[in-house]
Amino acid sequence: MERDVHELAMEREQYLAIVRRAGVGFLVVDRQHRVIWTNEIFGEQFVDDRSAEGSSHGDTCNRILCGKPEPCDDCPVSRCFESGKTAHHELRLWIGDRYHPVYVIVIPLGSGDAGSDQAMVMLLDMTEMNSLRKSDEAFLASEQRFRSVFQRSPLGMAALKMDGSFLQVNPALCAMLGYTESELLWKKAADVIHPEDRHLRPERPEEIECRFVRRDGSILWCRTTTLVQQDRDDRETHEIVLVRDITDRHQAAGELEEAHRRYDELVHAFDGVVWEAEQRNPRRRVALKVIRG
Repeated sequence: MERDVHELAMEREQYLAIVRRAGVGFLVVDRQHRVIWTNEIFGEQFVDDRSAEGSSHGDTCNRILCGKPEPCDDCPVSRCFESGKTAHHELRLWIGDRYHPVYVIVIPLGSGDAGSDQAMVMLLDMTEMNSLRKSDEAFLASEQRFRSVFQRSPLGMAALKMDGSFLQVNPALCAMLGYTESELLWKKAADVIHPEDRHLRPERPEEIECRFVRRDGSILWCRTTTLVQQDRDDRETHEIVLVRDITDRHQAAGELEEAHRRYDELVHAFDGVVWEAEQRNPRRRVALKVIRG
């Protein structure tokens, strides 16, 4: 018997702890919708300029919460009493200086049938949850946009751990280097950078030019931009690297340099006077070399 009393007392304390500290407004109403009891959270969060010490007691919940003289047609309290079952409802309550989305649960007290004389109303302010949901939705949308750009970008893109290991690589980078995605994810960036260029490190987010070694051993000149990502504590977590193939430009520069070298050799090998004229003004000439016999 003493054990049963002790267990009942423990259950009562647990119940009171939930009611007092759960951050949910509780009130008990009768069949006329009159408020019989409320918890502190109800007075603090859901009723303006009222304390929980009985100022709401005796008034109807529709007046206190909705500001209406009579219950609305879809009143969850009315539905609960009529059916004897738990009723759910969503409404917007004016709290403070704006409307708050509030989720309402009404539970019949007593035998649980339609003859119950009292019901417990639970009020949960969904404002923060909605904000979190919108924040999550915004984050997911941002992540989806990044994934779309990452996958479709004509530039090579990679996410690297701070030790240089590949976290993600996009199709463009795989095509540039001749590796499959799974092959690159087993490598580090240093494994595909030319040994003579591995010491290069950009002053973030400055660009650098370096050589990559493709899977077939051929050389690829690229311009890379490294962006460092940080967490909320400003700790570096990973890097985003953008890679642009500039091999054709380097080849063209090399060919132009070779052409200039051959031109200089030809000029200096000629015995006589060599003139250089401007295309727009042929009369304007410059003597490049004069040889007197």
